[in-house]
Amino acid sequence: MTTSPGFASYFLIAFYREHCTPLVGKMTKANAAIRYGKKPLVVVYYNADFSLQYREGSEFWRQKVLAIANKYAKDKYNFAVADEEEFAAELQQLGLADSGLEHNVVVFGADNKKYPMSADEFDGELDENLDAFMKKISSGRAKPYVKSAPLPKDDKGPVKT
Repeated sequence: MTTSPGFASYFLIAFYREHCTPLVGKMTKANAAIRYGKKPLVVVYYNADFSLQYREGSEFWRQKVLAIANKYAKDKYNFAVADEEEFAAELQQLGLADSGLEHNVVVFGADNKKYPMSADEFDGELDENLDAFMKKISSGRAKPYVKSAPLPKDDKGPVKT
C-alpha cells in the first residue's frame, strides 16, 4: 500500500492537534492560547507550583481533578490546573479574587461564556465541589458570569449616564 506524503502528514498533524493536551495539564500564560483553546475548558485555580519543593502537594490536588476529569472525558470536557497568582487578574474579573475558597473553578463554555464556581454554593472539599459543579454544568443549570454594576438604591430621579 502506498500513500502520498501529504496524505500521511495530514493525519499525523490532525492526530497531534487532537491529542497534544493532557487530560489535566498545567495551564500557564505561555501555553494557554496554544494548548487550552479548545472549549469547554474546566480550569481549577490554586497554588499550583510544581517546583521540587511543592510538587507533591500540587500533584495531590491535580490527581483529585484527574479523578473528576476521567468521569467527564466522554463529554469532551478539557481540564487544566493553573496557578492562581499567575491568573490573578482573570480571577479578579470573574469576582473570584476574594472568594475564600482554596480552589477556584471556572468553566469556559463552548458558548464562549464563563461559568465560575460560586463560593456561596460550593464550600466543601475540592473533589465534592468539583463533582457537584460539573453535574450542574452538564445539566445546563449553571448560570454564566455577567459583569454588571450593582442596582441603584434610589431610581426615582432623572437618568444619569
